[in-house]
Amino acid sequence: MDATSALLLELIILILLLGAQLARAATDEDNQLDCSQQRPIKNLTSYCRPLKVYNSLQISAISTDERLKLARVCGCQLNALPWDDFYQVDEAMDEVYQTIKRLLSSEKYGKQNKYPEYMWSDVDVLVKGISIRVAAKDYFLRRDFRLLPRTQMLNQYGKGTLWWKILQICRRISRDDQWLYGYMENLQRISPMVFYELLELNPIMNITYQASKICKLLVIESLDSFKLKPDNLDLVKANPYELLTPNEEMDNLNTIDDGDVDTALRHASVEFKQCEHWQRVKQTLAQLRSSCSMMTGDESPFDWLRKNAEMSDSEKTRIALRCGCQLLLHNSSMTMLMANKDVDTMSKALTSYMNQIKFPDVKKVPLWALHGWFENTLKRFEENRKLTIKEIIKYKHGSQDPVQAINGKTMDEYEALELIRRACNLIVLNQGPKGSKQITEIKLIQHLDNLQYISKDPQFVFHLTLQDGNLFKLYALSKMCKPVLR
Repeated sequence: MDATSALLLELIILILLLGAQLARAATDEDNQLDCSQQRPIKNLTSYCRPLKVYNSLQISAISTDERLKLARVCGCQLNALPWDDFYQVDEAMDEVYQTIKRLLSSEKYGKQNKYPEYMWSDVDVLVKGISIRVAAKDYFLRRDFRLLPRTQMLNQYGKGTLWWKILQICRRISRDDQWLYGYMENLQRISPMVFYELLELNPIMNITYQASKICKLLVIESLDSFKLKPDNLDLVKANPYELLTPNEEMDNLNTIDDGDVDTALRHASVEFKQCEHWQRVKQTLAQLRSSCSMMTGDESPFDWLRKNAEMSDSEKTRIALRCGCQLLLHNSSMTMLMANKDVDTMSKALTSYMNQIKFPDVKKVPLWALHGWFENTLKRFEENRKLTIKEIIKYKHGSQDPVQAINGKTMDEYEALELIRRACNLIVLNQGPKGSKQITEIKLIQHLDNLQYISKDPQFVFHLTLQDGNLFKLYALSKMCKPVLR
């Protein structure tokens, strides 16, 4: 090989290496959690105090890179703590974990299983602001002091049954005097990205976390008997007896007022508030089609799940979160769609309708209840095209009686239906009038449907849309479009 050829080969190799580095940076996968140098420890160091006392004001004051470094260092320390001393994967733990796994992998999930949907949600692991550990601890304290009646479903099952095993798991979490589960919850608050990487690294932690979701069932029947939320959602102590530093005491006074409904919703949607770790580099549409093929590419989510059948549930959740957070960065597409006059009219008609009915108090109801209200409200439009037409007419013309008829419909009905069809073609199918410049390269509703499918979480897309007002409106409008585009 001559000098020129060698130099050319060297340049090609350099370009390929640089391309690989850029691709890794674009997908935010360039810095996987590596705990190989971490030795076993018995206690967290002072550097990892945020796992003991999560303080949102302090965390938000540091840069994204510093926060990521904190999460990675402390994630490895958490991994090095003696998990197997407190959370052995025994018969009870394994059976509860396998039960959840079977339900999540079932095609009938969400339709015929007897468990409520909020139990599984990875983006709503809290019950009215109380962590799973605190909720379980409160449950057993109340039961021991006979402050709660034994529920009928628990009375029906004796030792050795599945419900008995569920109680063993939840009691184990409630009695964790090393605060391991509480540290894990605070790590998730700091960085969901690192949290899900750690679950992949630590099988005991992963199985414990997946199985613990079922503990919500212990408190859900008597939810109003439990404390609605901590005194300050911005300050969460894994150990309730942990003393606060003077700075933390001051921060404790600076509580954040939720203000309007939009702010309150974003504040309540815990998981997606942490999107910045997945958004350090914005992916182009071409990169999204490659790294999130199940969301944006030619590959169907069904085929993707089948091809990745061995992938763990936490890994699928992590990928869905990363792709969803990247989708939020392309908000110019959402703004473009909302600028369409037909879409704008539909949106204002829906807002007018929502204002006429009672909107839940987001500070008093858990987010899964708000999700249920949203689904039930929009279901009326999904099942009745006439309701959408009626609301469009009411918004445009008030309650005046229409008189002129076209093809069996009044003029108002005819015009409203045509408006809805044009808007829905744009929102759902990304099809505008011939020569229209308002279509986008991103097919938002298709992408959201795909994310919903691979996440196996009924609330996943609902939480994602809460982060962007336009995305939330477009998602709601797409439900109104179902009877029109059938």
